[in-house]
Amino acid sequence: MAGGKESPRQKMIGMMYLVLTALLALQVSSAIIQKFVFLDNSLINVKDKSVAENTALVSKIGEAVAAEGNKDKAITDQAASVRSETSKIIAYMDGLRKEMIEITGGLEEDGNYKGGKEEEKIANMMLGPEGSKKGKGYDLEKQLKAYETYLKGLGVKVPSLAMGGSEDPIFSKDPVQKRKDFAQLNFAETPMVAALAVLAQKETEVLKYENEALNELAAKVGASDLKFDNVVAMVRPESKYVAAGTKYEADMFLTASSSAITPTMTARGQALKVDNSTKMGKVAFTAQAGAYDKEGLSEQKWEGKINFKFKGKDTAFAVKETFYVVKPVIQVQSASVSALYRNCGNELSI
Repeated sequence: MAGGKESPRQKMIGMMYLVLTALLALQVSSAIIQKFVFLDNSLINVKDKSVAENTALVSKIGEAVAAEGNKDKAITDQAASVRSETSKIIAYMDGLRKEMIEITGGLEEDGNYKGGKEEEKIANMMLGPEGSKKGKGYDLEKQLKAYETYLKGLGVKVPSLAMGGSEDPIFSKDPVQKRKDFAQLNFAETPMVAALAVLAQKETEVLKYENEALNELAAKVGASDLKFDNVVAMVRPESKYVAAGTKYEADMFLTASSSAITPTMTARGQALKVDNSTKMGKVAFTAQAGAYDKEGLSEQKWEGKINFKFKGKDTAFAVKETFYVVKPVIQVQSASVSALYRNCGNELSI
């Protein structure tokens, strides 16, 4: 499973996956069958909500692009393509679900599965004749890997969506499981209800990475939700130089930035380089001499702007900062004597 920052829903999906793999290792009983049914139903609910969210996000991207006169129509087309490719693979897995239910006897009058414990028919369907590797599990593996490659082409970081035993961190150290390929690992000696839960987990995983791809596209046109998810502790001292016996004073606070937007910044009319992770720009310039007051200080100002696009609209914040330039002083001093003598080798420090 992927690392990095995850939403509560994504963490829940990951936990369900761990529960699923643990249940697969247990001896099948009626109680375990019911747990598989519960797990499958929970994942299907997550899947349905994810589909609704991703569809809404595609609409937001289209609205943001339309508000800007369709100059970024390529982003709208790309978002529609992502939704289309995802829908195809989800529809394929939904088809596998229906077929599994049908070949194992369908539903009882009370809605329960007639063949919930059936393993052999699922193995024949997903693995094919023994040793042939012609089952639909291998077709599923190809489609998941093709979708993974498609998302990586869009710049989305996607782990393997169809891992074999040697690749899966949960099974890679198990001497038996690590020798299994993707289809064997997920569908061999697996009850029908467990196979349904495996498919549901794969669907939620696909939708998770679709959401990441759509959010990256949305950020390009300012259609993503503005969430301040990068928090940094900051300290702003009144001065870094303090005389002995005087107070050191500083403001300590938290600042937050949003990974959903990429701002552009300028200072004194010059563009700044913005850090991709913190979204902070670095201001640096050489202080120039000016009209000094009687204390040798010159009050000066600089102005800057922070611009970003949100929900299709350009948003800008102005920055005005005051600083003081201290009049430089050159001190000439003899290292040995207080008097300087003409035409003599007086050692000086400046």
